Amino acid sequence: MPASFEILPDRRLVRVTYSGRVDAAEHHDIIVSVSEDAAFDGDFGVLVDMSSMDGMPAGDELSSLGSSAEAMRDAFRNKIAVVVNGSAQRAFVSFLALYTMTWRVKISAFEDVDEALNWLGATTA
Repeated sequence: MPASFEILPDRRLVRVTYSGRVDAAEHHDIIVSVSEDAAFDGDFGVLVDMSSMDGMPAGDELSSLGSSAEAMRDAFRNKIAVVVNGSAQRAFVSFLALYTMTWRVKISAFEDVDEALNWLGATTA
């Protein structure tokens, strides 16, 4: 499966992992699945690992992805750390951070999981 998630309530953390080619519909599905999971709390930090994802959403998919994220913005109130692999993914996360800036949700890109967890205030244990 190209997208999966794990909720770690004791660490107040959600880990989302993408692999392979992921389209806008799959991005939308994972956002909805996390937000509707009974174990999820909007104040949890979110660690998104895109480092094994192939490609990036196409231009027409970006508006769809933006609409999906906007529909769920009240569900995600804490920081979102995104682990990236390369400049294209970093640019995508920077675009997403600008797009969501007015929601008061902080999104940042990292190349290292431990650095991302540190930013979230989570431990590696």
